[in-house]
Amino acid sequence: MSNTDDKNMNGGNSDNESDYLVEEIDLTENPLYQVLSTLLEDSSGNNLCECINAFRESIDTQNKLMLTLLKKLSETN
Repeated sequence: MSNTDDKNMNGGNSDNESDYLVEEIDLTENPLYQVLSTLLEDSSGNNLCECINAFRESIDTQNKLMLTLLKKLSETN
């Protein structure tokens, strides 16, 4: 087994992927993060973009249902 095969089996990158380390930074103690998180996150930790996207998806679903109902009503008349 080659070093590349061993590296890939252990969750490493393949030859065509870039090799770099990702360092996670904990921002929970950062005062700016604390202020922004109260404005941009709900109580469950979902950010505002996730909430808006879920709202948009539910509106899209509602619009599709309304269109289907309107088509069925127009066919019966």
